Amino acid sequence: MSRLGPSGMLFFAHTVLETVLGAMKLRGRYEGQTAAGPEAKFVRHHGVCLLSLALLAACTLLRREVDAPTGGLVSAVLCFFHAAATAVHAHAFALGSAKSLSTMMMHLPFAVGFAFDALRTRGARDGSARRK
Repeated sequence: MSRLGPSGMLFFAHTVLETVLGAMKLRGRYEGQTAAGPEAKFVRHHGVCLLSLALLAACTLLRREVDAPTGGLVSAVLCFFHAAATAVHAHAFALGSAKSLSTMMMHLPFAVGFAFDALRTRGARDGSARRK
């Protein structure tokens, strides 16, 4: 793989982190908790979802589409996911049902990074640089 620019590094970091976290959740329990029955199924489902997001970023990287229009679209999708996850965790924390903001703080940098990536290079990716 050739040298990665800032967008490529973002996609690479996302791929690695979501792969590790998704694989951990396939055990059927969250860190420090035990789960059985429907709870374990839900956790495994969450793990598969994270692995799917990792695969989306990995395919974009491996096909060298990060700086193409496809990369902008993938950035928008991943931004939405991470921004929504941030909002869900912030709401849970505000209601007192989340003990800490640690999960939210894992999603927030990716939400900001993918938003910046999608907006920063929108014109460059589709060849339509903004006209004055």
